[in-house]
Amino acid sequence: MTIENPFVSTALPLPDTTRADVTIEATLRNHGNRAGERHATRTLRRHRVRGSRDARTGAAKTVKLDPSTTPALRLDHPKLWWPAGYGEQNLYPVQLSFETADKAVSDSKRFQTGVRQFTYTGEGNDPLRIFSTAAASLAAGATGASPK
Repeated sequence: MTIENPFVSTALPLPDTTRADVTIEATLRNHGNRAGERHATRTLRRHRVRGSRDARTGAAKTVKLDPSTTPALRLDHPKLWWPAGYGEQNLYPVQLSFETADKAVSDSKRFQTGVRQFTYTGEGNDPLRIFSTAAASLAAGATGASPK
């Protein structure tokens, strides 16, 4: 079993930045020659989350966790990641690991992620404005960018 394409996204109820909802997605691929139950363990900000998934032989399955299924993924008072010059670049360690039913780790990924949210505005001939996390305007009229 391998972990492919891990992805973490965050959403904040802007302009309020006192909480963030984290969504973790990854593809599980069973390279074995038999089907079996696998246990997914994820750690973010000292919260350990565990879930079970059945994986068929040769199958790839996207696994998604969010606060509706895993309440620990709703962070209170997160330390936000800000672009250089606008504030701290706070990062959280993330560990994804998948274990077989007999507790053997078949794959593990470690990386860091920031809690942030990017939005943009701009319509018609108006310059594109990109915002990070809640307030800071990063670019106006950026070349190569389109509001569509």
